[in-house]
Amino acid sequence: MQGSQVVIQERGKVVVEKSYVPQPGAGEIIVRNHFTLISPNVERETVLALDNPPPKFPLRIGYNAAGEVAAVGKDVMGFAVGDRVIHRTPHASHVLLKMAAAIKAPADAPLDELVFCPLTEITLQGVRRARIEIGEAVAVQGQGLLGQLALRLARCAGAMPLVAVDISDKRLAISRNGGADAGLNSRAQDFQTKLTSATDSRGPVVVFECTGLADPVNAAFDICADGGRVVLLAGTRGQTKTDFYRDVHRKGITIIGAHSGARPQSERRPGAWTQREDTQVALKLLLSRRLDVRPLITHRFPGADATKAYASLIDWREDLMGVLLDWR
Repeated sequence: MQGSQVVIQERGKVVVEKSYVPQPGAGEIIVRNHFTLISPNVERETVLALDNPPPKFPLRIGYNAAGEVAAVGKDVMGFAVGDRVIHRTPHASHVLLKMAAAIKAPADAPLDELVFCPLTEITLQGVRRARIEIGEAVAVQGQGLLGQLALRLARCAGAMPLVAVDISDKRLAISRNGGADAGLNSRAQDFQTKLTSATDSRGPVVVFECTGLADPVNAAFDICADGGRVVLLAGTRGQTKTDFYRDVHRKGITIIGAHSGARPQSERRPGAWTQREDTQVALKLLLSRRLDVRPLITHRFPGADATKAYASLIDWREDLMGVLLDWR
């Protein structure tokens, strides 16, 4: 089966190449994607080789996908041609995968919303690790796509008050519309005063760091209340200096690493569910629109024009958030 796929040929150079998908073997299915979603922080870092160590090119990229089953192999159970599914695979029009890697969605499901499912379950596991109690003050630092999802899921978990922090007033407006009790620009002279006022003078008990940058980690330590938790949800790149005695040890702060791969593989425990369980919950949240991602979709590009999408990503425009590649 012929298709197309996104490939990073070298640093900063993204192309769409023709691909060939072989016939499915036993227990395998072919999915014709309707949509894939760009994960802005991770994919920009990869395209620009900001990872440590840097990636080796050429490589494929992406992990948010939703489409319909185009072919099934032998011994496939629970899937038929035409079924709608969500899965984690790189950006491509057609993909071959094991049936266990796909999760079925309802026949009338809006795939341009359900494509957010993988990134949602990644965010969800970070919110679980925070163990938010109803009524705890929470701040989400960085209001890109990851931060917007963290904000909404923290609200589901009972965060109150809920404070969005960013340097973009446009993004903070989206945050307030998405349920934030306050949206604060961290570059404003009265930022600390407003943060103190918004959190009943104590400061946020939980701080989610969602920028993926090194220096804001220190800012998260600074604004976190004594005895609070700082959740490193974004994949932090780069290095910075931290006075751990002053900023962490003396304040009694707990630092929580929330990488998706740190979840249990087979059996959940309090605060940590398996990936498949988190995916099922994410699917329910999206289908019920208790988590409404429609306001987060800011750009749509045909899959064939993925290079234009990545050019916008490299420029890091503040109006860019949920970027869909349409492969239909």
